[in-house]
Amino acid sequence: MKTVYRPEEWAAWSDRYRAQFFNSLYGGRLVAMLCTETEQGANVCPVSQILHVGASPASVGILLRPESDRHQTRALLDAKRPTSLHWMPSEKLHEAHQCSAAYPAHASEAAAVGWTFHPYPQSSLEEALISVQLDWKETHPLFNGTALYVFHLTSIQASIVPREDGFWDFQGGLLHSQGLDHYGRFESESALPYARP
Repeated sequence: MKTVYRPEEWAAWSDRYRAQFFNSLYGGRLVAMLCTETEQGANVCPVSQILHVGASPASVGILLRPESDRHQTRALLDAKRPTSLHWMPSEKLHEAHQCSAAYPAHASEAAAVGWTFHPYPQSSLEEALISVQLDWKETHPLFNGTALYVFHLTSIQASIVPREDGFWDFQGGLLHSQGLDHYGRFESESALPYARP
């Protein structure tokens, strides 16, 4: 027998329980570090709501929660600061999670966790497996205060290479998360042929 959950039930839950319930409902997702550059260094935050928008031109969407006084990412994006996205190896989970803390505006999360960031025009984290430079294109505010930011990719630096067919086969090497604070690895089962009727 299946348990049924309805809006009248989840309306009575604590905010923290409801956030964990819905945030983890959709399973594991890649965690990347979104970096917006300031005069003080690299403002870095983990993001997992990453959407492939297109390959021609190469585009990505990132869904960000409502801005608060304790987080500066959206304000820096809106100011069109140099922006990059970094894929971290799974062994960097503690440092990646620490970057979600509310550091003061003048602090660099990258420096706080001991990472080496090279600013624009390189815009790379030495510890990342892949660093992608982004060029902002659109922002789509949503009804609940979140916003979808859309970027074109302008450069990719990688310490690994894709297969001959272009597929990036990470084989459990990239950091993934489920919910707000559970981390792990993605394991690929197999590649299947293109499905036809």
